[in-house]
Amino acid sequence: MIVFYRLINGNFFFIILYTKQYIYLCLKQKRIPTLCELIHFLKFKYKIEKYASIQKLQHSTFEKWWSTWKDMFISDQEGQSI
Repeated sequence: MIVFYRLINGNFFFIILYTKQYIYLCLKQKRIPTLCELIHFLKFKYKIEKYASIQKLQHSTFEKWWSTWKDMFISDQEGQSI
């Protein structure tokens, strides 16, 4: 049960944390936050996390953690090239 909690909530907190960061950056730059830009920002952060997991040779752990949220971050074209 604790592993399941960590898998779901770890990713959820990742999304919440970077959403807050995106809103903060928009306010700092005096821009209006948009959903489209937020999704692009989250995809960029996801790719950074994926790259870091590959560099640390922990890609299988990364895939397990992100299996439930993967569809949100990978479009059809990106999914084929990976």
